[in-house]
Amino acid sequence: MKAFCLLILISFSFSANADDEQLRDVMRHLADSLLTLMPIVQNRDFDAEKFELEAQRLHRYVQQAERHFDDQPVSARITYGMLKERIEEASRLSADSSMISARSLLSESLELCASCHAQDRKSRPGFGISRLRELDEFQAAEFSFLSRDYASALTSYKNFLTAEKSDGHRRSLALDRILSITTEIYGDLDAALQVLKEIRLVSESEKIRVTSWQSVFRNLKSQSPLVSPLAPQDIRDMDRFLTNDWPAMQSFMNWNEQQAYWMMIRRKLNTFLENGPSAEETPVLLYWQAVADRSTHFQFYESLSRRYLERCMREYPGHAYARKCFDEFELLMIVSFSGSGGINIPVEVREEINELRRIVYSRD
Repeated sequence: MKAFCLLILISFSFSANADDEQLRDVMRHLADSLLTLMPIVQNRDFDAEKFELEAQRLHRYVQQAERHFDDQPVSARITYGMLKERIEEASRLSADSSMISARSLLSESLELCASCHAQDRKSRPGFGISRLRELDEFQAAEFSFLSRDYASALTSYKNFLTAEKSDGHRRSLALDRILSITTEIYGDLDAALQVLKEIRLVSESEKIRVTSWQSVFRNLKSQSPLVSPLAPQDIRDMDRFLTNDWPAMQSFMNWNEQQAYWMMIRRKLNTFLENGPSAEETPVLLYWQAVADRSTHFQFYESLSRRYLERCMREYPGHAYARKCFDEFELLMIVSFSGSGGINIPVEVREEINELRRIVYSRD
């Protein structure tokens, strides 16, 4: 699924380099790879030789795309770096005939793609419905979402939820995508309420999720905007809201309600990143992006949260938020290596924690 991620990121860059023919070629090739890889990574039986060729092809194109990220927001550059490493690893594994590991690596990265994808909210109608013939309804929805054809994605997700009643995992993912499109990308509470009203729900847990989201959106539309995550007009206001108001609000919410709020919080954070934050503001945004990513995706060691925090500490060690980033980083590492037998942090990770502690606290 790294093809998905790369397509997302290149699409983000594409808007700023519309005249770059080389980038247009990369886009076309990545769209082809996406259509080829989507069924491969989701099916048990697949053509190993075809998979290896596509993995090697992705590796080549991700290298060609690197220069297009030089002028992108810091979050896009961080995500690109992480994706580049993983694509290289998947390419190496496929070349060594470790197909199961390579396919697993690609497949497990889809949520990373969705996370970074929401940073760019410009809708770009897709590559033509005729190219989706080989995909089922859910795969067509994913392709439309990841190629930024959001209207088509919503239609396909709703069709999938109407037709498919037994695949709980994909139904849950479809609901998450609908929430992300209507709130994090569109930022339209009325659209969110309308789409959620049209969804066919088949289980009690789905009804609880959607009812919780609807309750949040109705309350936000009817009450004072002062308690809305969409209200802050600058980074200082957002920091104040997340530090002072948000913890108390969370204590009265179930997880589904918090998820809806986090989507809107991420929308505001991405908006501030797009506007070109100052050196004083960037560490604050990196910290809250890390917290938001950890809170919504439950990924710890190899995660975007970790990359955001490392960038904060290494590039802004003298900033007040560098220490907050260190505390969050240390928490991530403890959770990553905790289990029934206790905490067992590898030596190299302990060394990294100590190195970052020295960087952040060296000015004392």
